[in-house]
Amino acid sequence: MWEVTFAEACTHHVRRMHWRLASDLCAAVLEFARTGRGNIERTRLGDPARIRLWIDGAAADIRVTRETRTLAVLQLGAIPRRH
Repeated sequence: MWEVTFAEACTHHVRRMHWRLASDLCAAVLEFARTGRGNIERTRLGDPARIRLWIDGAAADIRVTRETRTLAVLQLGAIPRRH
């Protein structure tokens, strides 16, 4: 289990999203922290501490700190649906 923290800006990001999409995205972040499962991609070459977790229609940019087992959610947002 990893600890999850949300940047203060995430409150604003969530309020700009449809409530169902925001709920699904936050649930996916918490599920990833609990199980390690989710749709993950690296966002910066050479920086394994930055990842993006995405669901259909939204994504969360996350900084991983292995030493403290912390996932710091930096940004949440709607994205075009993947086909």
